[in-house]
Amino acid sequence: MSLIENTLFVVNGAIELISLIVCTNLLGILCKNLNVKNRIIASYTIYLGISVIELFLLNNFGNSTDLFTILLYYFKFILAIGILYGRINLKAVYLIAVLDLSISLVVANTSCILANIFQKNSDDILPFVKIFIQITVLIIFLYAGKKSSPQRNGAALATIPRHIFAMLILAIICLSALSSLISYSTDNILKKESTLIAIVIILTIILISIVTSLFLNVIAKQHFTAVSRMMEKQVELQISHYEELEKMDAEISRFRHDYTNHLKSILSLIQMNEYSQAEEYIEKLQKVKYSSSKTIFYTGNKLADAILSDKSAALNDNCRIEYSGIIPSSIENVDLCVILSNALDNAVEACSEFTSPCAISIFAGEQQGYFVMSIKNPTMCPYNFYDIPQTTKSEKEQHGMGLYNIDSTVKKYNGQMRIKCENGVFELMLTLKM
Repeated sequence: MSLIENTLFVVNGAIELISLIVCTNLLGILCKNLNVKNRIIASYTIYLGISVIELFLLNNFGNSTDLFTILLYYFKFILAIGILYGRINLKAVYLIAVLDLSISLVVANTSCILANIFQKNSDDILPFVKIFIQITVLIIFLYAGKKSSPQRNGAALATIPRHIFAMLILAIICLSALSSLISYSTDNILKKESTLIAIVIILTIILISIVTSLFLNVIAKQHFTAVSRMMEKQVELQISHYEELEKMDAEISRFRHDYTNHLKSILSLIQMNEYSQAEEYIEKLQKVKYSSSKTIFYTGNKLADAILSDKSAALNDNCRIEYSGIIPSSIENVDLCVILSNALDNAVEACSEFTSPCAISIFAGEQQGYFVMSIKNPTMCPYNFYDIPQTTKSEKEQHGMGLYNIDSTVKKYNGQMRIKCENGVFELMLTLKM
């Protein structure tokens, strides 16, 4: 290697080390101790020292020490960053490998393209292309650092599984090998084709694994989002329920205070022999109503109380909920919310079509180790059925899922869901193993 090539080799590495430092800070990895001057000096001293050893090996032994020089090449970066930050974690190592391999792949492909365009040897222009790309990457990282937060980036990076990093490294290695093999001239065409096929198969497997993993992550995210929304709904219902209980307590306290005063007034009228006025006073009191805006339920389960109170408030004035029984606390809140909310939503919707007085009847209790629940409501449906019916609404994808969700939840408890619609009465019957 010439003096220019040796100089470019060291400069390229120095720029890449800066890029790695900026990138680790950008992603919130090992951000502490960056401003310690002694650590920076020690880090670059170690890096330059190992680079001199690497150059000596390359100039004197050439390709005979390829594996050793590759290991030495990555070791100097890992050691330099370890000295700079005081420690090394596995994601920093992955980051170094992914970044370096990605840059090497871009450099190799760019060098081949430019060599073909300008009719040059790719090895001659490789150092210049590499330093240009290194500077470009550094500028991009510096610009990104001003536009984003390391804490937010670090949190996003933490959600990526380590095996995804490992597969990305393998994919980049395979792409680099594929790029080198395509431009490699050999008389053994069969061996070259076999190697190409093997690399393509490995890349395909890696791609399928990454896509599958990301797909599963998306499904898991949607599941936890749905659970989170359900839990938020539970909290809102319970807060609303407790607020209503406080209102009722306030009304009862006010009634007790007024009741005492009313009794004293009536007693005074009687003592003064004003019987007609006392009677008139009592008649007026009978017309005074103390009532809460919601019906309060007592099921033995506070979440169920809140859901029933909330759904009762959504009913028309001509409809009411009649409840009897006990709901045990052994049913998970999320599952109870799915069952009660969906069942009552359907019942409330059915009752909204009636103008005459009607009622939703609910019974819940334990029988021989099973929790049973029955929910009945009137319906305008003109025919009988004994299974989950098809929705008659135009937007089918947005309706008709409630009963399926209930059925899925009941099966978690090794239970059964039965449906019966006869003579204008719909009944949902649930049996759950406790």
